Amino acid sequence: LLTQILAERRRELMFEGQFFFDLMRNGITMQRNFCNDPLEITSPQCSLSATDPKTIAPIPQAEISANPSLAGQQNQGY
Repeated sequence: LLTQILAERRRELMFEGQFFFDLMRNGITMQRNFCNDPLEITSPQCSLSATDPKTIAPIPQAEISANPSLAGQQNQGY
């Protein structure tokens, strides 16, 4: 059912950039085609897991400054 819902949502929100966030929110690995070279479809760089540091955004410094309990809790890689 989730796969069907995400497919329908992808069609409804086409070209709005929501599909990436739907995958990450649901913990689904994103499979990219032709990520580096058309001949490298099975390359390890062609997939991003929801927990990969490349997919997790940094916590804005303004939020960390406004909330002292966030001090020292920046996401990995930033």
